[in-house]
Amino acid sequence: MANPMYGQNKSDTAIENSKVAVKKPTVRGADIANDTNALSLASWGAVYDCLLTTNAKAIAVPSTTDADVGKQIVINFVAAIAAGGDPTFTLGSGDVFSQASYQNGTGVTEFHPPLTTDNTFSIEGEGTNGGVAVTSSFTMTVLAKGSVLLEANWVHKGTGSAAAAWTTV
Repeated sequence: MANPMYGQNKSDTAIENSKVAVKKPTVRGADIANDTNALSLASWGAVYDCLLTTNAKAIAVPSTTDADVGKQIVINFVAAIAAGGDPTFTLGSGDVFSQASYQNGTGVTEFHPPLTTDNTFSIEGEGTNGGVAVTSSFTMTVLAKGSVLLEANWVHKGTGSAAAAWTTV
């Protein structure tokens, strides 16, 4: 389709082709328990409640496939993360967070993944100054095989200066 903003000879086919049809989660995943046991999320297209409050926990996110494009994983925090409650979400082999990923909220200093190779998202629980209170949530959406968009909406405790960070593992 011609885009009159750029003139009649230009096409915005690339823009039209970049749309991802989002498929809202239809499955309720197992709760993320308040323990130190490593956890592998079962699949894309699920909602998980996070009960983690005071334990560090490694959480593996399933690898993406072409069939997963548009599918989401939603994490709802139904308990406030306190000091020591540090969940770390690691994407599947070869997957990275899209540079369009973001986290927002009071005190956030690292809004987007700093590197194109970032595949881990770690949340810091810091008691009264933590970044994640009850009703915080984040959504991961498969944009393409190997590319995941993370959108984190934090409800902060205190100044919220201790939130989360992206890293490469």
